[in-house]
Amino acid sequence: MAAGGIATVVGRAALLDDAWAVLADGGTVLVAGHAGIGKSAVRRELVRRAEQAGWTVLACAPAEAEAQLPLAAVADLLHPLADVVDRLAAPQRAAAEAILFGVASETGPIPDRAYAAAVRALLLEAARRGPVLVAVDDAPWLDAASEAALRFALRRTDLPVLVCARTGGAVGAGAPAVPLGLEEGREAEPSVLHLGPLAEDDVRLLVLHRFGDRLPAALASRIAAESGGVALVAIELARAALRAPRLPRATEPLPAAGGSVMALARAAVVALPAPSQEALTLAALLGAPTLADLARAGVAEDAWWPAVEAEVLTVDGAAVAFAHPTYAAAARDLVPLRRRAELQRRLADAVADPDERARQLAAATTLPDATAAAEIEASAVRQRARGLRGVEAALLTRAAEVSPVGTTVEADLADQRWARAGAAVLEVGDLVAAATVGRRLLAGRTPTARAEGAMILGTVVWSDATADPRSAYEIALLGLPGLPPESAVAGRLHLHLSVFAPSVELGIEHGRAAVAALDAADPPTGEPGAVRAEHIGALFQLFHAEVGAGLVPRVELIERGLALERVPSEFCAEIPALHWMAIDDIARARGRLDLLLRTARAQGADMWQLQLLVQRGLAELLADRYDAALAALEESERLGRAAGADLGQQWWIRQLIAVRRGDVVDPAAPSSHAGPGEVYRERLHHHLRALVAHAEGRHAEAVVEFAAVAALAEQERLAESATLRLEPDRIESLVAVGRTEEARQVLAGLRARQDRFARPWATLGIARAEVLLSEPGSATERGALARLEEAVGATPPDVVPYERGRSLLLAGEVHARAGRPEHAARCLTEALAVLEAVGAARLAARARAAATARARTDVEEVRRVLRGFHRPTELAASPLATGVGVEPRAESVRALVRSAADRAFGDTEVERELRGVLETGYLDPEGGHTRAMRRLALTRATYYRRLAEATDRLAAVLAAG
Repeated sequence: MAAGGIATVVGRAALLDDAWAVLADGGTVLVAGHAGIGKSAVRRELVRRAEQAGWTVLACAPAEAEAQLPLAAVADLLHPLADVVDRLAAPQRAAAEAILFGVASETGPIPDRAYAAAVRALLLEAARRGPVLVAVDDAPWLDAASEAALRFALRRTDLPVLVCARTGGAVGAGAPAVPLGLEEGREAEPSVLHLGPLAEDDVRLLVLHRFGDRLPAALASRIAAESGGVALVAIELARAALRAPRLPRATEPLPAAGGSVMALARAAVVALPAPSQEALTLAALLGAPTLADLARAGVAEDAWWPAVEAEVLTVDGAAVAFAHPTYAAAARDLVPLRRRAELQRRLADAVADPDERARQLAAATTLPDATAAAEIEASAVRQRARGLRGVEAALLTRAAEVSPVGTTVEADLADQRWARAGAAVLEVGDLVAAATVGRRLLAGRTPTARAEGAMILGTVVWSDATADPRSAYEIALLGLPGLPPESAVAGRLHLHLSVFAPSVELGIEHGRAAVAALDAADPPTGEPGAVRAEHIGALFQLFHAEVGAGLVPRVELIERGLALERVPSEFCAEIPALHWMAIDDIARARGRLDLLLRTARAQGADMWQLQLLVQRGLAELLADRYDAALAALEESERLGRAAGADLGQQWWIRQLIAVRRGDVVDPAAPSSHAGPGEVYRERLHHHLRALVAHAEGRHAEAVVEFAAVAALAEQERLAESATLRLEPDRIESLVAVGRTEEARQVLAGLRARQDRFARPWATLGIARAEVLLSEPGSATERGALARLEEAVGATPPDVVPYERGRSLLLAGEVHARAGRPEHAARCLTEALAVLEAVGAARLAARARAAATARARTDVEEVRRVLRGFHRPTELAASPLATGVGVEPRAESVRALVRSAADRAFGDTEVERELRGVLETGYLDPEGGHTRAMRRLALTRATYYRRLAEATDRLAAVLAAG
């Protein structure tokens, strides 16, 4: 039986039952313990129970040597799901085929995040078929690509997970960190099962089960006592005793007694014949050893059998595996470094897989070697095609390190490799390594090398939150001298300078240079995709810079970029959506953001998704779809919490929604979200305070805060932004505090913005401002009011409904103040409907109050009209009158009231009585209250109650038009 076999679960019955209960409940179990304590045996027993229960078991057991083989572990784990790959979406299917079948994508390099998305999709497919167990042994030996993919997928599924990890130090000491991020993002905390030492009786039973009659019971008891309760130690002590010329007597020490697990494993390896030791070392140096590769490396067939008989190694068909990872580590550690390099060179010449050969060459090559560098680089290219950026970065760096530089051609080739290595390590976020590469290139002998180094170093500084971002621009400038101005590298450098630029003007200057250079340059052979992505990014970035500076938008830049685009990249891809948001074309912005979100999800790009969801939340806010905005923000916050990201933008948008809804807002935000310090955050802080003060009618405070926002926007040299919509509110507050001249200056600035490109929100804001700045009751006010209503009518109902509601509310209030009740009624009724529909509770309450006040005014006016129904002079003075001259105006009122009366009352007995009260008391030329009471046979109290009700009914009909 292999070391660590089923017998080693002796003494673990209660622990196994507890672990199985957690897994059966859908939980996570971490089996932790010292090396050799029996973690793998516990895992195997739990896997056996799952298989007996009919579960799908997805398992992998990575070894230390396999940690260099990208996706090796996850390929083992997903192997049972090969038959469901065809069900996946195209990007995930391509990634799954690369994992399981080694198939290269026909559509270009697979983003590394697509592997994570593919793993998640396959796990969900498996879960649809029934219960699933994901089991990972020795999680610390997972290769980086497998670890990243599993970390992503397992935190987004609720499958039972069983994982093993080793503690360090003495037996029973220390608990490991929970692997794969399983302590976050799942409903229940992982259940950590610490495997302590076995009881002596359990170890004795284990040893006797393993070695049977060859080991006396008394000796088994001694071994159990001296093993410290560690199964692997007991097995190796027993082996050492059996290898001795004779078994030790009771008074003699046990061979190798007191040794550590590693010391005992080394002893087991050293005890083998020399050919077997060399075979073990060669197998330990390979990621996935096979008999065929080892035979080509000169390993004789009979070299294996002593190791197999000693149960150090297993041979299953063509595959070779170590019985325990400690034996592989011991075999490697026993070989000096120089001898190890010789063996790895031997393996490089023997193995069939080119990537395994490149890995061996990377480890074995110590001097410049053009052939080794080329093969290592070729392997890096293949790894990039598979989306394995981390592996690519390591291989490219190694290829550059072993590249000869004796001739100009060789030196140029080495610089190219260093540039690609720098870009790769930047892409995986290793800023320290990137800085080292950047400095090396910046000191290079050619302008191209120096430019590449300047871009890498500038990006490192730009990405460092503790560095002065202006220094990124200064570093990048070092790459310009001597660079051909119309080359692709010049275009890329100017693009970096445009992003790093400390002023808007410099940003535009470099943006235009970037576009010109990339327009002129032919894409370098083999990299059209990279140049295309940067060309698109340059077009979008230039558009963004020019608009931000207040220039007339050149929409053709966006159109050119979109025409070049095949699959969106992260760089500047959301700029078209931001522009469409700025002009209130929310449907188009939403479509763009949805496309980018699908791309990001297919690639598993969490941080990109997070930012896109924030933009989606902002778009829905601008469309006044607050529930949809909050849903997008909640999803982004979930991703942000998992990644430990700052959630300030989400907080700020939530507060803007609260302002519009009329909810309670605390503008004294935590400094980490929107406090002073950084100009951008400080602007958001004042922005929110201004909006809250304005909404609550504290206009003097609002004026101060709006001025602070304007000053900070000027400091940022920011003329345009999707959210920079402050002028209408600022004008309203300025008018409220009597600072009309300043309000007119702000209005002039808003008109200048509108002249650059028209936006519905600005059209309505300008029209409202003109009304507010007009003399009440003047012809100027009437003209401004007409233009406001025209602007409202020209704005589609689904575009900026909040702004439409505000505009209708103002129009209704002005009409009511001017004594035009029918116009006031129409505007206020529509305003109330719009504001209630979007959930703007504060403004809806204001519209409702205005409508109620107007209704009270209408009733009083109707009472006055009815009292003077037979006096033309009084009727002609009513605001209900139309026409010229006293009599025509009076007759227009009479006709209006009689028409309203026809509509106001139905044909029931009560309705006929109400109409009779009204007509007899007021409208009959020979009527009057006394006659009406007698004619209708009503008491005085009943009559006047009916008359009041009839008057209110008539007023309501008149108000409704």
